[in-house]
Amino acid sequence: MEGIVSILLLLVVAFCIKFLNVVTKKTQYKQEASEEWIYDKATNLNDDILPYKSKYILTKNEYLFYKELKKITDRNNLLICPKVGLKDLFEVTDKANHMSWFGKIAQKHIDFLVCDGMLRPKYAIEVDDNSHQNREESDIFKNSLFKNSNIDIIRIKAQREYSEEYILRNLDLINNQTDVDYINTVS
Repeated sequence: MEGIVSILLLLVVAFCIKFLNVVTKKTQYKQEASEEWIYDKATNLNDDILPYKSKYILTKNEYLFYKELKKITDRNNLLICPKVGLKDLFEVTDKANHMSWFGKIAQKHIDFLVCDGMLRPKYAIEVDDNSHQNREESDIFKNSLFKNSNIDIIRIKAQREYSEEYILRNLDLINNQTDVDYINTVS
């Protein structure tokens, strides 16, 4: 009787070892196959079949504005973040209607966000060019959104050329409660 129990015990142990080897090999095979699939997909992507091409972040007009704004922000230890999504600046507080409210900010951005050295937003700047004539409703929404926040929105009328003085004048006229002494930045 003891011999039969010993044999059965050996068979159970052998079965367990065999079972663990099979499971380990299957797991290893699945992982290798998955890694191979990912590698194949990544290396076999043909750029010609993807319907994308790179583009500039800023329009020519926005870039001209950016160059002049950068002179001002550099002197005042401020940073410029271009094309910041509203969904990155604001969160929806109405959880019951979260998706409805989120949809209003999900695809919108601000042209420039001026931040302090700790990346705390100070000012949102919109360069209003001809395209804003067709986005009046969107602009009204953005104005309301920023009015209810601790971030000022400043709208700058688009120009063919920008000067520091033009930008400073618009910043000062629109926003008299600045944290930065912009008057001292004009040479």
